[in-house]
Amino acid sequence: MGARGVGVIATPVSALDRLLQRRMDKSRGLPIALKMSRNDLPNLCRELGFRTGAEIGVWKGAFTSALCLGNPNMHMLAVDPWVSYLAWLDTKNEMPPEDAERIMNESYGLAKARLGPLNCTIVRKFSAKAASEVPDRSLDLVYIDANHVKAAVLEDLTAWAPKVRSGGIVAGHDYRAFTNKPTIHVIEAVQAYTKSHAIDPWFTLNADRTPSFLWVVE
Repeated sequence: MGARGVGVIATPVSALDRLLQRRMDKSRGLPIALKMSRNDLPNLCRELGFRTGAEIGVWKGAFTSALCLGNPNMHMLAVDPWVSYLAWLDTKNEMPPEDAERIMNESYGLAKARLGPLNCTIVRKFSAKAASEVPDRSLDLVYIDANHVKAAVLEDLTAWAPKVRSGGIVAGHDYRAFTNKPTIHVIEAVQAYTKSHAIDPWFTLNADRTPSFLWVVE
């Protein structure tokens, strides 16, 4: 066992579908660390035959693009308001509003250019509004990388996890402590959500400096 009781399991992407379907050993509420990167997720989605997905928090569209290119058969929803707002505790809210608006519009433009040719629909709305327009159990994948304060992560998980079908994947980014960014509370939010919903086992993809979290929906 690794630090804080987290088990580290090395597995190739081609075997992860079998690994997840077996549900592995129960993790006692702690994530099981996989020696994988989030960059392995596009190939995994293709291997699992995923057809529908959503990324919540798109920014310039890089990871949504990777998911589309890795699995061209999967239609992605790219959900992001591309606005600066007070509840989003980010350095962009510390700059003059006109500068924040310019950066958001530039990022939106880059995302449109990157995602426009792909199997993707851009949804320029806040997370909860976008989720209300998606039927429950209709998605194969949700990847959450939006507002990282605890309340917002919990709101995103509450809104989007029910949209994923049984056998689909809920995942998200930035599952680590940032000493230079004390407003990022993904660890606390994900641990609270998985505990309150009795999700076990669940996983972290620890081949990246900034891990992702992941679980398979029952």
